[in-house]
Amino acid sequence: VPEPVRPFLLAALVRHLQRPVLAVAARPEEAEGLARDVHAFLGRAGAEVFPGWEVLPGEPLSPSIETMGRRLNVLTRLAEGHSFVIATTAQGATQLVAPPGPLESIRLVVGKEIDLDAVAGSLVEMGYERNYMVERRGDFAIRGGILDIFPPASERPVRIELWGDEITSLRHFALATQRSLDEIDSVEVAACRELRADERTRARAAVLSASHSDPGLVQLSEGVIEPGAERLLPLLTGGLRPLASFVPPGTPAVVLEPKRVRDRADEVLDQASEWAATARATERHFLPLESALESLPMVLMSSFQ
Repeated sequence: VPEPVRPFLLAALVRHLQRPVLAVAARPEEAEGLARDVHAFLGRAGAEVFPGWEVLPGEPLSPSIETMGRRLNVLTRLAEGHSFVIATTAQGATQLVAPPGPLESIRLVVGKEIDLDAVAGSLVEMGYERNYMVERRGDFAIRGGILDIFPPASERPVRIELWGDEITSLRHFALATQRSLDEIDSVEVAACRELRADERTRARAAVLSASHSDPGLVQLSEGVIEPGAERLLPLLTGGLRPLASFVPPGTPAVVLEPKRVRDRADEVLDQASEWAATARATERHFLPLESALESLPMVLMSSFQ
């Protein structure tokens, strides 16, 4: 199948099946380009990218807020029953995912009354960082009766203006100039970290710290997420699952350029195995490509030679 035709075919599958379609590319730039092309046929909500982490599980670094937020956005939309193209990579398809638990979100609508302090507390528990000015995804700022927030899955940050407790205006704004732009009616603000220091997680970490020596559990029980603490997700959630297990039964998995995807998946698996041996990690975080997708009907798309 020629590359320019693929976005149309994927969009047609979503419309015909009325369910999601999982599309697996070799590299992140290919998944991003595929999602953009599908938007031409299904609109902005017709495709989302599910990226793999930029770090290996167990490294003393956390994935970026943008990456985790985009992953959670896909899981949230799947849980809500949306039909769209999930554009992922060989790494994203083979990396095991922690069940996100209750998918908390805040819906802000013009005319709605909110408790600004309560919203700020909820945003912190959802993984957002409070700053004087919003500069990147996952930031929020409060200045008087104005709340600025940048949800990780959004293209632009949002400015919420209040009169007392009532939302009087919702606008996108430019990150570089901080100037308000187009008006919108509502915004859905979802969690932006796969590991969150909410009350349920803190309590679970406190229990586990009594029988496990990982110092990250003690810190998490006190509400502190240290860099790389996502290694604790298997313990805290009871196990990891492949991305394919979050889609409805019968969802097709379309593998684009199968040889390149398999080669990249094998490369990621080798890197993860080497790191796990070095770090003496016992939890499995990746599966071979065929095992990760075995629950789904598979479609292979290659270019004409």
